[in-house]
Amino acid sequence: MTLIKYILFAITILSISLGQSFGKNKVQYRDFDWSYIQTPNFDIYFYGDNQDLAEFTSRVSEEAYEQISTHLAWDLKNRVSILVYNDIRMLRILLLGAISGFPWVLIASSLSLWLKEEGLSRSTIGWAGLIFGVYAFNYLWAPIIDR
Repeated sequence: MTLIKYILFAITILSISLGQSFGKNKVQYRDFDWSYIQTPNFDIYFYGDNQDLAEFTSRVSEEAYEQISTHLAWDLKNRVSILVYNDIRMLRILLLGAISGFPWVLIASSLSLWLKEEGLSRSTIGWAGLIFGVYAFNYLWAPIIDR
């Protein structure tokens, strides 16, 4: 029982410490001149000279939607926006930003249940929750570590 408690505690500490990345986290701005193409069901947003890629995306999207709506007897209720990136790094940044909150939700919601099922007391589970409190105030200590 205590071994499981220490393993869960170690996993939590490692996930928090390995998930941190300091330095070079200053906001960098780049101006994007976004344009868009409208199709009957989609708004395709693109920037730069990627109009040919946006037109390809619009054709493929409409064809795929037509097949899906026919086979599933389902129609869109609202227009769907699609962003076309010409640089894979921009897509990676978008995806990293989108998934950065997922581990915290999964850990916070399921860790307390797992600990309770293992028979840990509420006070121990509360102390494990304080680990997340440190990260909640990272805006206070992150600038010190970034220097």
